[in-house]
Amino acid sequence: MWRRRTHDADRDDSVVTTKPGRHWSPAQFVSLIVGVAAIVFGIVALAKTGIHGDSLRTPHREVWSFDHTPLLAVVEIAFGVLLVLASVSAGASRAFMALLGALAVAFGVLIVADAWPARMHRWFGVHDRNGWLFVITGGVVLLAGLVLPTFDRPETRVVREQRDDRVDTRDGHVRGARA
Repeated sequence: MWRRRTHDADRDDSVVTTKPGRHWSPAQFVSLIVGVAAIVFGIVALAKTGIHGDSLRTPHREVWSFDHTPLLAVVEIAFGVLLVLASVSAGASRAFMALLGALAVAFGVLIVADAWPARMHRWFGVHDRNGWLFVITGGVVLLAGLVLPTFDRPETRVVREQRDDRVDTRDGHVRGARA
């Protein structure tokens, strides 16, 4: 886990300590940006539609030229929160990002292909514009999760210590000192 190299020059001991650094990926930034945008979009849609105790399917409102119901707004907020959580780490979260992107693409394809058009419109208030938005957004997240690389940034510290020739490094006692 810790690798140590020592370097002696002019009676100075230089200890170079390298430990595994943080992993990061550009996919984390994509996930964070898309996640925050989805949260904002869902919050604005929820503010316009409101939450009604009897049904999440009504009312249908237009938000930034996209049709919404309260249920779709809640789904968009949940999608955004999951993407923001996926942006925290670069490891397994890229696979989670790809899964979320694939789900968004599948949802968009269902909307664009008019699979269950009456039910989709009644429950989510969606039209073709919404479907294309989900296909494009999900495609970007899916590609970012699958294609963008992960980088490793090792952390290196150089510690310089003065060496006392009288100190025995094996037991830590000072040689030549009285007891």
